[in-house]
Amino acid sequence: MFKRWGQLLLPIFLLTACGHPATTPAIPTAEVTPVPATTTQVDAATAPVTQPSDATSPSPSPTKAPPAVPGMPIPTPAGPPTDIYTVQAGDTLSAIAYYRCGCEVEELMALNDIEDPSGLQAGQSLQIPVQIDRVGPALHLLPDSEVVYSPSYIGFDVAGFIQEKGGYLATYTQKVSGQERTGAQLVEMISQDFSVGPRVLLALLEYQSRWVTSAPATELEQEFPMSLGHGGQAELYFQLSWAANRVNEGYYGYKRHGRVAFTFADRSRALTADGLNAGTVGIQNVLAMTTDWETWRQEVDADGFIRTYQALFGDPYARAIEPLVPADLTQPPLSLPWEGGHTGDLSGGPHGAWFGGSAWAALDFAPPDVRGHCGI
Repeated sequence: MFKRWGQLLLPIFLLTACGHPATTPAIPTAEVTPVPATTTQVDAATAPVTQPSDATSPSPSPTKAPPAVPGMPIPTPAGPPTDIYTVQAGDTLSAIAYYRCGCEVEELMALNDIEDPSGLQAGQSLQIPVQIDRVGPALHLLPDSEVVYSPSYIGFDVAGFIQEKGGYLATYTQKVSGQERTGAQLVEMISQDFSVGPRVLLALLEYQSRWVTSAPATELEQEFPMSLGHGGQAELYFQLSWAANRVNEGYYGYKRHGRVAFTFADRSRALTADGLNAGTVGIQNVLAMTTDWETWRQEVDADGFIRTYQALFGDPYARAIEPLVPADLTQPPLSLPWEGGHTGDLSGGPHGAWFGGSAWAALDFAPPDVRGHCGI
């Protein structure tokens, strides 16, 4: 998950040869193998969401000494919040300004460096300003090193933890890419592919559908255990992918822009509070997509998601690595896959190496004479 436009921090880069921006690889097909209920399984209809044994309010961000080396700063937002709109056939800039954002054509032209308003093309991406007057809670939920699949996960046994909890996930299997995989293997696979911490995925799965310590109570929770029907395909592998995408969307959107505009299940919006960390924004983003504004405010407060997290894993700040990305970090030398003196065109990237939303790990290059074809 260590990725930025200016710094590609993954140790391995996948340098491909397609002379166009990389397309998202197809997600493998998946089949679910039903498993019999175990005698130790808790009754799903009556099992509550896991809570800590004591009733004291959690302290997700305790006071701690500042790190000796400062972290990479979050950028100051430039101008009002914006969304990306894809131009459709028949669109005009004046219609987009009137119907999509309630702004002036001149504002859209300035925001997108457009000189000729009649030159729109279908498929073109435009930044459009959005009017949002609601701001989310300012409580820090998790340190970045807990949301990222970082060194804080060294020694964490995903399979052992799942078996110890004995919930529905412990007996779940699903066929992915022709191979039957356990619930633990699926969590590990998505954690590695998307660079999202497995404790984050497990806590979200428990919070939304009780898969870790108990069992889903409804068919919706069984088929869509992360999105609750608000996104992604059915079945665990796809639901974990959807959740990891949403976490990364919030995390890296905040890292890049210094602000994220959340979208709730009812399509209403809210902005991030000032002073948050990217890991907290990632969690806020994925939870926003399954509920409304009022419920979400409770879910990202001290008695919401963080309660479930602490019940499973204790204090997340006890394992924090701060700063996760030091401000003085430098890019290691990058060797390109051709001999010195030759030229290649950077045709795409950096982007995810696995799926849209996965950790940035790829750049696309092509020789100048074969642009549009795979030639390296």
